[in-house]
Amino acid sequence: MNADGYYALGNTYEEKLKFDEAASCYREAVRLDPNHSFAYARLGFALYNRRQLDEARGYLEQALQLNPNYDEAYCCLGMIYREKGQFDDAIAYFKKALAINPESAWLYTNMGVTLQHSGQREEGRTYLHNALEKNSNIHKAEYRMDDLLMNNQESLSEKNALPKQSAKKILIIISAFNRKKITALSLRQTNRYKTHHCHVQVYNDHSSEYDNAFLKHYADEVIQLPNKMGIDKLRWYQFRKFLETDFDFLYLTDNDVIHDPYYLDMLDQLYEKGKRKLPVSLFNNIYMLQPRLLVYYKNGVFIKTSAPGASMFFGRKMVETIMSISDGIGDKLDYLPWDNKAVACLRLPWITPEISYLEHFGAGGLNSDNYERERAINPTEYLQESRGRILQYLRQDTGDEPEL
Repeated sequence: MNADGYYALGNTYEEKLKFDEAASCYREAVRLDPNHSFAYARLGFALYNRRQLDEARGYLEQALQLNPNYDEAYCCLGMIYREKGQFDDAIAYFKKALAINPESAWLYTNMGVTLQHSGQREEGRTYLHNALEKNSNIHKAEYRMDDLLMNNQESLSEKNALPKQSAKKILIIISAFNRKKITALSLRQTNRYKTHHCHVQVYNDHSSEYDNAFLKHYADEVIQLPNKMGIDKLRWYQFRKFLETDFDFLYLTDNDVIHDPYYLDMLDQLYEKGKRKLPVSLFNNIYMLQPRLLVYYKNGVFIKTSAPGASMFFGRKMVETIMSISDGIGDKLDYLPWDNKAVACLRLPWITPEISYLEHFGAGGLNSDNYERERAINPTEYLQESRGRILQYLRQDTGDEPEL
């Protein structure tokens, strides 16, 4: 096989999220053709997705030496520097990319997110709105929005989220594995602002930093798993267990997030706005604003084709559909992370607010200081004010828990 053949095979693996296999193909492509700029760049992209940031940066720089007008390579370098917290460098790379391709919605999105993360919130929001204007996918109207949404012109925002007692009977399921400090903060916050119609259930996947007695301080019920499962198998196990209960709704979230006090109210508002037919997510990060995922935006409401596992709200029939489709297709989607697999099985668009009602405090679940990769976009004022204190507490060996 020649270099182009390995390059094409790498693309196939990359589309299936098999980044190790993709990287191997791209390495072979550049070995056979040291001037293959696209293979160098795709190798950088694959390594970026495997969290090998420094090695990825080297290959992206090689790609740009061969092709100085490769806007996507500049973009990925900007994403790497953003994740390292080097926002000025990241912004400089995005500016270079935009100079080459000023019509790219993805570049405007990355610039907007980086400006927000650097503290330039309003300028960042302007770039994010420019990204929406340039996103042709939104204007194609793949879905008839009049059929999906309540005809309500009122914008959603934290100012409209008045506390109320939702009557929805919700099972809130949280998976817990290590990271003791953020787990305690997260569970306390989730439990503190639930209504009496909710039940917080925590699954302990053989944590080594705490026992069930510790978790019982923060939940209605703690379930010790018989064997260590890992998040992908565990979520499917939890779907089945939910269907054995009499709860009407399921909310899946994580043990390394902090929710806004009005998170349940916003779940309720969005579910009603979606005519009780659409699943809901309260979290926006950079990956959930990819142009290909967005099909609608108006008055602070998105409709997307996917959602992150940190915030997934389903009605009972939705969970039944996920399990039925999954049982019918066997292991054909097992290469996907559990949340992507659930989205593929459900086959419904998601309704989400422009404002994030939870903040994420981990990078892919890793216990590290890199909190940029899955950070919230447009978090509520409450979450903006809390973030610095939470990070300071998490990075200290000792210290009192911040008051939330």
